[in-house]
Amino acid sequence: MYAPFILPFIFLVAGVIFHKFTGITLSIFLPAVLFFVSVLFRGITGYILFLISIFLTGIFISEVSELKPFKRNGAFISCEISSVPKYMRSRIYFRCRVSDSDIRSIKGEQINVVLKTEDPFSEDIFYSYRISFLGFLVSDGKRITAYPTDGFLKVESRGGIFSYIWDFKRFSVMSFREKTGDDELFSLGLALIFGEKGFLDRDIKNIFIDSGLTHLLAISGLHIAVIVSILFFIFSFLGKRAVYTVSAFVLSIYPLFTGLHIPVLRASIMGLMYILSKLRYIEINSMNILFFVAFIVVLISPYSIFSPSFQLSFIAVFGILISLRYIVFEGKNRYWSVVYSAFMISLIAVLFTMPVVIYHFGKFSPVSVISTPAGMIFLYPYLFFSVINLFTFFSIEPFIYIMNISGKLFIKTAEIFDSFDLFSSGYSPSFLSVFLYTALLSALILVRMNIYKKLISVIILIFVFLNISKTDIVGYRVYSFKGVKRPDIILITDDRRCFVYWKNERYRINILMDRYACRKRYLFVQRNRYFDGFDDYITPSDEKDGVYLKEYKTGLFIRFKDISFFIRNRDVVYNFQ
Repeated sequence: MYAPFILPFIFLVAGVIFHKFTGITLSIFLPAVLFFVSVLFRGITGYILFLISIFLTGIFISEVSELKPFKRNGAFISCEISSVPKYMRSRIYFRCRVSDSDIRSIKGEQINVVLKTEDPFSEDIFYSYRISFLGFLVSDGKRITAYPTDGFLKVESRGGIFSYIWDFKRFSVMSFREKTGDDELFSLGLALIFGEKGFLDRDIKNIFIDSGLTHLLAISGLHIAVIVSILFFIFSFLGKRAVYTVSAFVLSIYPLFTGLHIPVLRASIMGLMYILSKLRYIEINSMNILFFVAFIVVLISPYSIFSPSFQLSFIAVFGILISLRYIVFEGKNRYWSVVYSAFMISLIAVLFTMPVVIYHFGKFSPVSVISTPAGMIFLYPYLFFSVINLFTFFSIEPFIYIMNISGKLFIKTAEIFDSFDLFSSGYSPSFLSVFLYTALLSALILVRMNIYKKLISVIILIFVFLNISKTDIVGYRVYSFKGVKRPDIILITDDRRCFVYWKNERYRINILMDRYACRKRYLFVQRNRYFDGFDDYITPSDEKDGVYLKEYKTGLFIRFKDISFFIRNRDVVYNFQ
């Protein structure tokens, strides 16, 4: 079989989706028995039983324990950190498995922890550390979130070998901050070198989004390729096998060093498989490795299949792998061959990721096809010298200077493409249309036909998909999301004016504003609490363009035109035509 892990991956994902929409659960006993029975049969019968066992495994691993909503102040928690922390400007986010607590019902549960701090990298918090703290706990029935009280958190034990990774990362960040001396370049470096995008300013993020370069801020296969090429450059005198061994060691710890994000995990495992094939003289199949890695990721984290990062990372690589015959070009001029390959990789990646981006965010930037190769001109030297600076602990001033200049030019490139204002929003495609687009695009690339006919067919496919994905509004629409005390809401008028009241669901409401291409954005908010991206701010109980909102303890009262109603704290969509 060309890629034997394709079907197991599909059946595992099918099991996860089946559980999500049906809620059916089962024990590990049934899939385990079926798996061992499949070993006893040969041929198609054994393989079918094996796939069924994989499907049932997908159902089993998707089960999430039900929680009762509660709030508790001054709770005691002792737990082991079970995720690589995410560091923001004033907070650290991580997951923790509870080993002891004065709340018996949460023992053994995974909880989310939000630690407030003035300097995240001054805190000694990392994967597998055992900590205990007093703090505020809240459960909404789906997840438990803990907020440790300032000064009441203690590290009981460090995480063995993982503590050395954190010590190296923290020391490197401190050295980088000291030598850079520029907040914008420091936040860019945290994203590109250390995988911490939480320090980027909103303005910089918007520039990279609108220029179509936001994917270059995520550590992925590009960074892995640069790291391996630099290791070959530095340690080439040791011989190939020694360099492969060093590269395998670096790639083993790199995902932990950069936050264990899905794109870098996928790229690192694929890199390790490639290196292993070279060390053991094994012929590899890139497509099979891709689906093997995807299978492992879903097995470890079932609901990652619903995350944009998982979908974008794997669909982009899938598209590139099936399009290699159009990407690889060996011309007489090596420079133009590289430029052509870079452009084609960008084009293929954009074609395959476009429907996923539109599905999740309601917008996309077609300029990404051109901006990506242009951004790479400055990103490659930035990454090259950033790796060298890591190995030298940011102690060589000329290398730091070249890296910073490359970073400034990279940001400038994003600003230039952002100024073209080619960002397109106002889309709301269905899952079926995204699936059909991806299937038809894959078929067009794989099928044998005239290149010009193929190109015209792809253009028609894109045109049809974008047209059927356009968001239409008839009358008014109100989205309500369950909050802590009151719901978060967005009211969208038929002329695309958006009125927002939010406390928690900023991410989903921002996506809705992009999906409906809001031409005017208004925020109901108390005075002196303003947010970027709005045209005007309205105090609750004031009226704006015929829209009136008032806060109550149990919900929100809204009046617009001749319609008035009360929204309680729950998830619901109202349509008025």
